[in-house]
Amino acid sequence: MKASFLNVTLLASALAFPLFHASAASVYPTVAFTTLDAGGGYSGTGGTSITGSANGYQGFGNLFVPTVSGTLDSIGIALTSTGAPELVDVELRLDSGNGFPTGATLASGSVMTVGYLGTTSTALSMFTPSVPVNLSVGTSYWLLVTPHSSTSFDVWNDETSGVIGELAGTRDGVNWGIGPNQPLNAFQVTVLVPEPSCLALGLGGLVLFPALRRSRTRPGNG
Repeated sequence: MKASFLNVTLLASALAFPLFHASAASVYPTVAFTTLDAGGGYSGTGGTSITGSANGYQGFGNLFVPTVSGTLDSIGIALTSTGAPELVDVELRLDSGNGFPTGATLASGSVMTVGYLGTTSTALSMFTPSVPVNLSVGTSYWLLVTPHSSTSFDVWNDETSGVIGELAGTRDGVNWGIGPNQPLNAFQVTVLVPEPSCLALGLGGLVLFPALRRSRTRPGNG
């Protein structure tokens, strides 16, 4: 009986240790999609206007498909202004299934432009979701950028890496038109993924389970 109790204790400990570490596994950020160049740069002088109604309402979107699955960490967007730094609205949506950015909203918020147009080609406005968002390889998402106020006059800078994809534009913030095979704007999507070593540790506990169970049921252990 004592030996059986010892084996049960060892079994519980062996499982608890690696599985605990797997559940609290360290994660690391990795780029799931980017239109930035190899040095993390973009065009400092050209881009798409993001303007409020006082300047002729205009918002834009870029379609992207992650190359890595994980929990969204941040989206860095090349947003500059034509005046004082100001807020710009950002939204992450699922593709509707027919190529339009009218699917479910996964995250939204506002970010500040990073500087005056022409003064930077590397700084990024960082959007971080307020709720966990899981991105999946092979799924299409829309990154939408729209004016925060009626007087907004900002720029979503162009990429210089040659990435081609699908764009969307709106003149009222509700109805969107799309344009395929277009140069995208500059942005980078980063997700958090578990470290491989932590995944291996978690699996190690599962491998150990049968061995300890066989040991506990051998004749004479009861």
